[in-house]
Amino acid sequence: MIKPFIIYLSLVVLLVLTACSMMVANTKDSESRLTNLEKSEQFKIDIDSIIEEYDEYRLAVHFPETSNDHLNQVVLDYINKQIADFKQKSYQRNKKMEGDFPHELNIEYEILYLKGSLLGVEFTEKASFKREQTLIEKTILNYDLKNGERLQFKNLFKQKSDVKALSSFLPVEGEEILTEESVQFYFADEGLAVSPRIPLPANKVKIIPKEEISSLLKERYAAIFDIKSRELLSVPYSKRKDASSVDIKTYPLKNNKQGKKVALTFDDGPHRATTLKIAKILDAYEVKATFFVLGNRVKYYPEVLKKLHEIGHEIGNHSWSHRQLEGLTKEELKQQITVSEKAIEAVIGEKPALLRPPYGAVDSKVRQYANSPLIGHSISTDLWRHHNANKAVKDVMSKVGEGDIITLQGISPTSVDTVKQLVRQLIEEGYQLVTVSELLHLNQLDTAEKNGRVFTEAIN
Repeated sequence: MIKPFIIYLSLVVLLVLTACSMMVANTKDSESRLTNLEKSEQFKIDIDSIIEEYDEYRLAVHFPETSNDHLNQVVLDYINKQIADFKQKSYQRNKKMEGDFPHELNIEYEILYLKGSLLGVEFTEKASFKREQTLIEKTILNYDLKNGERLQFKNLFKQKSDVKALSSFLPVEGEEILTEESVQFYFADEGLAVSPRIPLPANKVKIIPKEEISSLLKERYAAIFDIKSRELLSVPYSKRKDASSVDIKTYPLKNNKQGKKVALTFDDGPHRATTLKIAKILDAYEVKATFFVLGNRVKYYPEVLKKLHEIGHEIGNHSWSHRQLEGLTKEELKQQITVSEKAIEAVIGEKPALLRPPYGAVDSKVRQYANSPLIGHSISTDLWRHHNANKAVKDVMSKVGEGDIITLQGISPTSVDTVKQLVRQLIEEGYQLVTVSELLHLNQLDTAEKNGRVFTEAIN
């Protein structure tokens, strides 16, 4: 009787151990899946901008900055190549004396999808070398966050022969479009979107229905169509590592209430790291300033803009993506001015009363379309050019006089140090720092007197 009992007990123990082993394995699998999910959820995205202005050319390039370092490098390689190509073309055309106004490059982007570990970004490149003539091209970047590499068109398919089977679906005839250099794609909810790599408007997107394309794709990519694209949000400012408070010494020095008036203005923000640091410095001296912001950046940092408005700073419109307004069509002006205006109003609850045209470029069409005063400047710090706070402060102090409108680039990494020095020196020299509207007494002017009019300094 004892032997059968021992055998029975051994079987029970073996079953228990097996069950425990399976539970541990299942737990590890669950933990692994949870870790992967958490890593996916931790993927964050911000906006970065490169803005330059020279006599020969202007450029405003916007691109995503993410929590994935390798993806950031892939994007930056693309951006640097676009800028280098543009500068080379601009140089060659200027050498031949072609064009009658500064050349311009403007790049915007849109996140097309984030499905599983696949991300799609579409860049729109607008290059102008002649007045009212813009060449528009699009570049689509598909990135595999799991494998850490840019997704290639040829690697989507089970077999190489499956690529040729797409010929009947493509918007341009000929096998030449099936090369990596001549075709672009992204995963839409309805299917695989494919387009030739040629300038607009000839570039037409064709969506191959998922019911027809799935059988040709590798299983992993065919499954993407059934995954809902996640909404991407930037990290709240208060939770950022770069949101640490700026060190401000306690000075008895405060803004002169009766001093000579000048206006400090900040362009191209809001910025995730510098904007509220600048605001804290201004607050330490009881100074209010005017911030001219870009609509496409407001979309990423609404809480920063809202805070600026709540503490009493003036908010102005600086266009949607910093395009040169001169020479744009009415529809393009609407996109740059009105859409940006609405984005600002949605955050602060009121329309911006001022517009600063990018690069100061204004023509009769801009004057007619603008429903607000057009604000220029009398002194520029050119921080985007030299990134030197000491030089910027020295230049301003050598030129400043009563009624000046001083502009600083609010996204420059050296803007915080510049403001620290500049505000103190201006107050020590007897200046009162005010908003643009206060400097120009705009509330005392009729609408007809100020809307569409360019102001670069106070009216004597």
